[in-house]
Amino acid sequence: MLSKLFHEINKKNIKSVNILSIISALTLKLKEEFCFVSIEYIHTCGTLGLFFNAILDGNKLFIKTHLPGKNYRNNLLKEIKIYKILYKDLLYINHIDLNICDHDYSFLIMDYLKPLKDNLKPDEMKLIIKDYSNKLKDVLKDENLVKNIYTFDLILREAKNALKELSKEKLINSYIEDRCYEYISILKYDPLEDATICHGDLSNKNIMLKDDSIIVIDWEDMFLGTKDYDFCFWLTFFNQRKYYNEVMFLQYEVDKLKCIAYMIVIVILKCYLSYKNCSYLTNLVKMDDRLYEIINL
Repeated sequence: MLSKLFHEINKKNIKSVNILSIISALTLKLKEEFCFVSIEYIHTCGTLGLFFNAILDGNKLFIKTHLPGKNYRNNLLKEIKIYKILYKDLLYINHIDLNICDHDYSFLIMDYLKPLKDNLKPDEMKLIIKDYSNKLKDVLKDENLVKNIYTFDLILREAKNALKELSKEKLINSYIEDRCYEYISILKYDPLEDATICHGDLSNKNIMLKDDSIIVIDWEDMFLGTKDYDFCFWLTFFNQRKYYNEVMFLQYEVDKLKCIAYMIVIVILKCYLSYKNCSYLTNLVKMDDRLYEIINL
């Protein structure tokens, strides 16, 4: 979430990208290893990266790189590390570095994955989160990685700033603002006690398949967070509103007060992101109404 938000705030400073130069340089590099190389740029795939489909010696693969800039590159390098920890026995994963037009680019090359045919249910999503959280526990011991990723206290700070600005712009009313602050204030972050590697952007579209194995993709928004954050993030998507009911928190074994607070933080940041990129102008649900719904769960 924060990576996308900071991108939206600073995107005017991003240097132009020459897709043809990237494809040309990447093709030359890959031809050192493969006889047949075909690369196709995917125009609509994500916010922070550049995406390509590739055929390498008859095998369909997926290639991801990043926008120019150190932070964008670091995001991808962290993502590559996560893939190797989680899926080294399931996926073909390769990493190459190239200097193109005086910019350093890293490339993730991996198996082409298929989307799920059906959206996952809450119990299924909880099992997926539990699985990758357990596998990523050792990442917390990687000091170089941990010191270069966002933490939950930064998310809390940005949520408070976003709430203040949304109120100032009259996009939420004073009652909603006050109630949101009440919930945000109950959230505390202790890195020694709470530290968990969170995906940060867990949606149904980021769950893919390799044969019969579940693969969680798009880790560029990963951060050092807290238990249940990813599940609460998943709950904030409109497709999951059908699961909202009086026994939801008990049924899915999450702390009700904290879960509502997490969801408020997440929706505030989503609202702020939509405000910064102006997509809120076409939203079907007003910010006030969306936050009110969560406050009253």
